[in-house]
Amino acid sequence: MTTSLQVRRGLVFVAHGSRNPMSNQQITSLANAVKANMKEKYTYLNCGFLEFAEPSIGDAINQQIQIGVNEIVIFPYFLSNGNHVSRDIPAIIQTFKNEFPSIIFTILPVFGNYAEMASLISNMV
Repeated sequence: MTTSLQVRRGLVFVAHGSRNPMSNQQITSLANAVKANMKEKYTYLNCGFLEFAEPSIGDAINQQIQIGVNEIVIFPYFLSNGNHVSRDIPAIIQTFKNEFPSIIFTILPVFGNYAEMASLISNMV
């Protein structure tokens, strides 16, 4: 008899964080709007911040692990691959990979790398 593990995918919307609470609320509101559109693809979606705001990326990932998410996708809400994206976020995720080897972690490209960004900007201005 074969037992299959139910895949429970989570998305962590990762942003820098700001000392300005309004900025952090805008990120949370955007993530909640995305969440409403992604119910079929992700069991759980939350935000994590690198600095100045809560929850931290680690806290956001821990929330997902606690509810049984076994595949966590990290979406860096950044325009380009600066030090936070190329160094800090991967280091945080590697720590979780080491601690939870049965959980699949994937870091997506920054949203500035998507071809649709040029079209989106062209339509906005």
